[in-house]
Amino acid sequence: MKKSLLLIAVVLVAQSIVAQSISAECVTFVDSDANPAFTVDSDTHAVASDDRVLAAFNQFECLKGDDPLPPDLSFITREALIRFAVLDLTPPQTWSAGYVREVFGSREDVMAFLNRYYSTRP
Repeated sequence: MKKSLLLIAVVLVAQSIVAQSISAECVTFVDSDANPAFTVDSDTHAVASDDRVLAAFNQFECLKGDDPLPPDLSFITREALIRFAVLDLTPPQTWSAGYVREVFGSREDVMAFLNRYYSTRP
């Protein structure tokens, strides 16, 4: 048990050093089974545990404006498409984080949407 914890700690430290050397904005640390354990924002040093809402929010927050949405966040585009229609805007042909942020009013609005979305999922 202690060897396993020591191994996890060594892996986390190594990943942290590698992540800092490539100057990533967000770093996700994994457990010994390669499952995400928590995410650290390298700018704010905020640590978030990995539950579905926080994981999706952190993943979205780590995207730059022109970064395409990864497949596991593609469900956000359905809501963004509705918001584009309500605002009478022409939706983009290729969705990026910037286009989605354009129609969500704030980070809190994104978090509220994610809470609603995941509360309807088993």
